[in-house]
Amino acid sequence: LEVPGSDPEGPLATALEKLAAPLDAQDAVHVDVEAPDALRVLQDAVRERRAVAIEYYSYHRNAVSGRVIEPWSVSSLLGHWYVRAYCRQSEEERLFRIDRVQHLELLDETFAVPDLEPSAATVYRPGDQDPRVTLDLDPTAAWVMDTYPIESAEELPTGRTRVAMAISTPEFLDRLLLRLGSAVRGVAPAEAQQHARATAERILARY
Repeated sequence: LEVPGSDPEGPLATALEKLAAPLDAQDAVHVDVEAPDALRVLQDAVRERRAVAIEYYSYHRNAVSGRVIEPWSVSSLLGHWYVRAYCRQSEEERLFRIDRVQHLELLDETFAVPDLEPSAATVYRPGDQDPRVTLDLDPTAAWVMDTYPIESAEELPTGRTRVAMAISTPEFLDRLLLRLGSAVRGVAPAEAQQHARATAERILARY
C-alpha cells in the first residue's frame, strides 16, 4: 500500500480490514514485506544515474549471467520489485526482478536517462521477433489471460478459449504447459507442443 499509485481502498486494504475485524484490532494489523537486498543500492543508482554491474539469475533459462545495466526506475509489479533498465549486453531495455540479482556493484560510470514512456504493468513485454503460440484453454485456466500479455482471445463452441500469446523462450512455455496440465487441450505450432512433451518426458525419467 506504500507503493506510489496503490489504491488505498482496493483489494489489499479490504483484505487487511477483514483480518483486523475478528481480531478486534482495527489499527494493529501490519504486514511487513521484506525488501530484496539489492533494492536500496538500485534505488541509489537510479537517483544518482550510475551504472551497475550485476549477476542475474534467469528463471526461464535457469542460468546466471553477468551484465552491466543503466537503471532508469524501480517499481513494484505483481508482488515483486523490479528495476527497469538499459542492458548493455542485449543493447535493449529490460525489466529485471530484483530478488534474482545475486550480486551487484555500483559503478562510477554515469548515464543519461532517455525520455521514457510509462512502463506497462507487466513483467514481459513481447517483441516483434518473439515466437507466438496458440493455446486452447479450459475455463479453469482463465487466470492465464489475467497473468500474461494475451494478443487475442476467442471463445470456442466447446466452452474453451483460444488465446494467442507471445513467449519469451521455449522454456517459459514448457513451464506454463506443465503447470496447466489437462487444462490446455490444444497447442500450436506443433513444434512447441513437441518441445513441451520432451521436457515432460525428461522430468518423468528422473522419478
